[in-house]
Amino acid sequence: MLNPSLPKHAALEAKMKDADKALRDAIDAVQANLDKAIDDLNKAIAAGDKVGSDKLTEAVASLNKAYKAADDLLKSDIKSLSDRLDELEKAMNKADEALGKSITEVRESLEKEIEKLRAELKATADRMEALNREYTEKLNAVTSVNSTQQDDLSTLRTVAAVSLCVAAASMLGNVVLFTMHIKGKKAAA
Repeated sequence: MLNPSLPKHAALEAKMKDADKALRDAIDAVQANLDKAIDDLNKAIAAGDKVGSDKLTEAVASLNKAYKAADDLLKSDIKSLSDRLDELEKAMNKADEALGKSITEVRESLEKEIEKLRAELKATADRMEALNREYTEKLNAVTSVNSTQQDDLSTLRTVAAVSLCVAAASMLGNVVLFTMHIKGKKAAA
């Protein structure tokens, strides 16, 4: 999981390393000065310079005191930075944990919503399928009625054609009878 505070954490670690190096350099410089002062003191004592050695002893004591104060200050700075780093790591872990819980909650919520949508989609698909079956049944019924009506219409046309033929034949017969009747009256007259 990416944490946006990681660059800050890395920067803090880099500052701590730089501070640690500066502390070590300062300690080394103080130690070198102290070693030189001790060496000078030993030479002065060996030469019998009592006044110089007292002053040198005083200077060494002062230097030791300054060294101790600088060392304590640097150690407290390192301790403070280390404590801040620990606090930052704890805060990052808490944030990561909260983010993880939040992501899990969002995922679970989305999964529930997806399941609801799937159920609604299935119900809609089932309704569409039922409507399609109903439409197909009605269309088949209309087609069946239409086919029956076509058959009945065809039968009626045939009956009408036969009736017209019979009517035409009957009319022709009446015309023949009428013509014969007129010829029979002309011949009797």
